[in-house]
Amino acid sequence: MSARPASKPAGLSVFFPAYNDSGTIASMVIRAVRAAAELTPDFEIIVVDDGSADSTADIADELAPTAITARRCRPDSGRRRRN
Repeated sequence: MSARPASKPAGLSVFFPAYNDSGTIASMVIRAVRAAAELTPDFEIIVVDDGSADSTADIADELAPTAITARRCRPDSGRRRRN
């Protein structure tokens, strides 16, 4: 009888679209990291800033080396263009 291989925990991606969220983005990311780490060692936290006028993108960049993937978008890049 052969032994069953240990099952690998499922991976987890947590995604935050952010726009002018400088007052909350750090605490949301920290809570997400803690919650995800309790569920699986294989996780990622993604913050996509859509051209915030405040310091949201800078805060996400500061967190990025240790906890998250940060991505900056051009202002209004998510808006649908009308002809």
